[in-house]
Amino acid sequence: KLVFSAAMLQQPQLHGAVRGWRAMASSLSGRILLLVLLYLMVAGSLVYFPSLARYHRDLLSNRIESAELAILPFTEAPGAQLSQEMRSQLLTRAGVLAVVLRGGGQHELFLIGDEEPPVIEAVYNTGTTDFITEMRDVLRCLTAPVGRIIRIDSQTALLEGLTIFVVANEDTIRTELVRFSIRALGVSAFIAGVIALLLLLSLYFIVVNPMRQLTDAMVRFRINPEDPTRIHVPSGRGDEIGVAEHELGTGQREIYGFLQQKTRLAELGTAVAKIQHDLRNILSSAQIASDRLAASEDPIVRRITPRLVGALDRATALATATLRFGKAEESPPQRKNVRLTPIV
Repeated sequence: KLVFSAAMLQQPQLHGAVRGWRAMASSLSGRILLLVLLYLMVAGSLVYFPSLARYHRDLLSNRIESAELAILPFTEAPGAQLSQEMRSQLLTRAGVLAVVLRGGGQHELFLIGDEEPPVIEAVYNTGTTDFITEMRDVLRCLTAPVGRIIRIDSQTALLEGLTIFVVANEDTIRTELVRFSIRALGVSAFIAGVIALLLLLSLYFIVVNPMRQLTDAMVRFRINPEDPTRIHVPSGRGDEIGVAEHELGTGQREIYGFLQQKTRLAELGTAVAKIQHDLRNILSSAQIASDRLAASEDPIVRRITPRLVGALDRATALATATLRFGKAEESPPQRKNVRLTPIV
């Protein structure tokens, strides 16, 4: 029962979150926000990964420089007399396990203590600076197992023509790389949030809010198109939204004019129908009187009566036709496929 109650409590929250996401995705401002965040994530990734690769390359170069400083006393005559303990301390502070100098027929190994050289599991070369190699090295470092021993190859500035090989534990490099990655992601997220907020506010005031005002103006005018106060007044902008506002106001004014003309015509038609109805009543009375005149024995009256009866019939027919026209309704058009040749 407890599990069922918890599920019932969480279900409305889940539906509410889904409805919220759908509402945001369906609105113009929500779509703009999602697109801005997406583009900022793409832009941030385009900056983040090269920065991470460059920082990894700098970490490797720093290991080389630290190793050179650590073995610098050994390359001089007085330094050769340093104790093994002093050598181990210098290499430990440099963060390396062993250093090898090679070149010009010379091969010298500097170790921490008297143990054997560690087994090397991966090799990095600081001389290669292409982007693909740097990205591959970063992925190798981040996905490396704990305690992996690496070797870093580079040209040394101690003696001309010598190459230096530094053996170190990759854990410290990976730890510094992860810290840099977290800092970089935090800074990128903060910058992306600020930029997204600024872009959203800018787009809201420049695009979204004017479009919402246009939509509200359309809805208000649709509710009562015969109210002249509901006609949208353009803001005077010179961009595309200003053109849309101008065209909307012009269209609403034309529709309002058509409706006013239609109303006047309807009122005129009603007045004409009333006049024609009264006229028919008058003509009916005149026809009854003309029928009585037709029965008269007066030759002058008998000669004039047919003309009078014809005029009254024509007037009655005109009144009837006028009333019938006012009540007529046009049928909707019927669409069908026709051949163009007979029409032409």
